[in-house]
Amino acid sequence: MPKDQEIFAFAGIYSTWKNPENNELVNSYSIVTTEANELMSEIHNNKKRMPVVLKSADHKSWLTGNEVSNFAFPYDVDLEAKPV
Repeated sequence: MPKDQEIFAFAGIYSTWKNPENNELVNSYSIVTTEANELMSEIHNNKKRMPVVLKSADHKSWLTGNEVSNFAFPYDVDLEAKPV
């Protein structure tokens, strides 16, 4: 989790589409990932990826459609890991 944020957000995307088999609307959601930073490389050592954890200052930029490359690696947020 970010060191300076008690509540934090992941960058995500969504889509609504119509299932051609039954014409029902389907909502699908995904968390955007990027190349793992040093800390997350130790935790996710086989996939070398991590979710894009948004800095508080970037929440509005993400939600208003700012260029996605602004949030790609080396987008960096100061994270800390805690054992559970």
